[in-house]
Amino acid sequence: TFLPGRTGLRITASTDVGAMYGLYEVAGDIGVRYIHPEQTVYPSNEALSLPGDYDGELVTPAFTQRGFHEHTQHPIVMSDFMLRPEARFRPFVSNYLKWMARNRQNVLSFHMLKTVDLEAWTPYMQDIVAEANSYGVEIGAFIGFVDEQQNAYKMIRTNDEPEEDQIKRRMDAVLAGGLNQIGFQIGASEFTKPADADIIRWMQIAMDHIKAEHADVRAVAWIHITCSLEDEEGGYYFHLPLKADADLASYVHTTMFYTLDHPAPVYDCETFEHQIEYMEQANGTRDQIFFPETAWWLGFDNNAPVVLPITGFSREYDITEILPNHDVTGHVTFTTGREWTYWQYDHHLTQITWDGQTSWKDYLAWLAPVYGENGDAMVEALGLWTDLQVQHFYDETPLLYFYVAGELDQDEVGEQAGILARRPKPSFQSILELDEAAFEAWQDNDLAALKVMMGQYQQALEPLPQALANGADDQKVLYEELYTSLYVYVRRVEHAVELYEGVEAMRPWLEEVRAAAAAQPPREPDESIRESAQAAAQQHLDNASAITQDVLLLFGQMESIYRYPLDLLIEPKPDTKTAYPYGYLEQTSTGFFWTRRDEQLQRLIERTFAPINEEWEQLPNALFLTNSGLVELVVPEDALAGTVIPSFMPQLLFGLQFDPETALGESDLTLRLAQDFNRNLLPDEETEQSIEGTFGEEGLQWSGVTESYPLTIRDSAGDVIGQLSLVNATFTLNLVADDSDGLDNLENAGVVGQVATEDLVALINSVGGLDRESTENLIKGLYEVAPEDALPELLPIEFAFEFTTAGE
Repeated sequence: TFLPGRTGLRITASTDVGAMYGLYEVAGDIGVRYIHPEQTVYPSNEALSLPGDYDGELVTPAFTQRGFHEHTQHPIVMSDFMLRPEARFRPFVSNYLKWMARNRQNVLSFHMLKTVDLEAWTPYMQDIVAEANSYGVEIGAFIGFVDEQQNAYKMIRTNDEPEEDQIKRRMDAVLAGGLNQIGFQIGASEFTKPADADIIRWMQIAMDHIKAEHADVRAVAWIHITCSLEDEEGGYYFHLPLKADADLASYVHTTMFYTLDHPAPVYDCETFEHQIEYMEQANGTRDQIFFPETAWWLGFDNNAPVVLPITGFSREYDITEILPNHDVTGHVTFTTGREWTYWQYDHHLTQITWDGQTSWKDYLAWLAPVYGENGDAMVEALGLWTDLQVQHFYDETPLLYFYVAGELDQDEVGEQAGILARRPKPSFQSILELDEAAFEAWQDNDLAALKVMMGQYQQALEPLPQALANGADDQKVLYEELYTSLYVYVRRVEHAVELYEGVEAMRPWLEEVRAAAAAQPPREPDESIRESAQAAAQQHLDNASAITQDVLLLFGQMESIYRYPLDLLIEPKPDTKTAYPYGYLEQTSTGFFWTRRDEQLQRLIERTFAPINEEWEQLPNALFLTNSGLVELVVPEDALAGTVIPSFMPQLLFGLQFDPETALGESDLTLRLAQDFNRNLLPDEETEQSIEGTFGEEGLQWSGVTESYPLTIRDSAGDVIGQLSLVNATFTLNLVADDSDGLDNLENAGVVGQVATEDLVALINSVGGLDRESTENLIKGLYEVAPEDALPELLPIEFAFEFTTAGE
């Protein structure tokens, strides 16, 4: 309230922290914007005037817990600031804590990693917690029981020590840092799990110990979203904390920019409505904190970079439309970096988690003065951008977003393996191989929608001035960041269109090759079609590469206005505690998510138009096909491995060489085994191998042995990622004779052998997010090897094959 007869205000509160919040609310009303831990924008009005009728009101927060989870499993700056106890990092932590206090936030969480030196870290964190608590901010860390992903800190590591002792001892070691909260990740990874009974027992051990020894610490469970990971009763595995101690609170997670009930085609889900189901079941039984994201990183959003104002809409939507119907008392946001305007989403959340009502567009209007005379133009452009993204990625074509997002090699490996945290865009190879009807449908739907979207964003950007002509230096820099972010987004869509039009241009040659092969008699393809198709495809690739070079220049310019040291953001980080030895914007700096797509199209052009020199060393008498859809993994016996490992099996050709004049089973038979990536029924270069064998005494079962047969492993884009060699392998064929004792069919087959452990480690690691130790631990689990024992050099493996004939 105004003080009568005096120039001043009186702020009243029941706590010192509440009084601090009141002071900062007044500062905000004057025009101060605490937009980033390293950047505050002050009002241009030096008089610092307030309206004449300015008066106070009683304000209470919409959520009792408000804050951020800095996902330190990713190589963001907070993975350095929070996990590397170095003097130069400590001031950045203080700046962050003050930024939180000024924006009335009271929870800061992070992920503990196994690489942290706890002896050096403990006093460092104690000092951080003391400062945070003085501002009313609680500090928490997430740990796992058996989590192997991304250098996660896990409590159970060996069979040599009772699990209860390991849980208590390692939880105590982390809590020695003075933490106010401890969170549990209950999976072995996002897509793998321990037994239900084990995790329920471990959660109770942890809760009993917290109540007995750490009564002031809040315990929470991370309710992850993976839809395909089921518990043993067919429910959602990550919902098992519903069966845990009622004092174990829930961090109910969603990922990326998605809401709780709009389309969310990630983590094997279509929507995140199952998290609403969790909240309904948890209502009245335990504390619930909503735990969404503003950036996922890993090429999906902020390091491609792709600017996503839809995030503001989504976070507002969940808070105003979904959460009021549930007993949700907290809102903690998973964040991974704040450059490229991503600070806007987190800053917006500091406002709406306090008052429960500040819409995304109202926030933009409140923010407008930081952009000076172009503030109104910014509000209009970002509002339109938001509406377009809601239209495109929620209302019309949710999968269209993946054409714009970046992706890592591991995403295409994951797609091949059927492990999809997010879906990669359709590979160029897959589009090229579509049959005519499917290709026309793709043109009419996805490609046409992508072109329409391109035009809409080009039009939305056009009215926005390219620079701020007048204003303060910080306003000019902020406007440069905004405009560049939107411009790069437009270029990203243009880049995608050029690349897919390049694939489109290749199709006439593929169709000509098919037509020539199907002609009676077969003819040679028309070389003029090859030349024109190749030239057209190359031109589109050249156009895309020119876009890449344009944005690379901008990426370099933007580095001068990043808010944190470049050695933490864009350079190699050999001292990192994360699984990623570089800063979170390193792949932005190199243009990785742009150049890799150019290179993929270049390789496809080379494969498509290069002469094919494939032929059988000796044409087999009969030919049968098998592929990943017809392969079963018998050993090791594991549901996830049974899905993942066969998915990498290339199309195999089983050519049988025998004397057709002799009754089947009474003459020699040779298996001519080969791989057929381009599916032309001819052996890929250097993949054909002859395997000699014999028939058994009864029936028509044939067996042959090979010392080694290397399988070429590819990702969903068709690029080679490694080899998996079958060693000391015995192939068994079960043949069927016709009425004249000739060959009628290859009913089924199998192979029993070994694989090199190194090959299996490399294959699993290519999926991403696992270091060697974690990968070896997963393999030990598959083969029931004790955690403390070393893996053997060779591991048993067994496949069963079914077949189609070459004409089917």
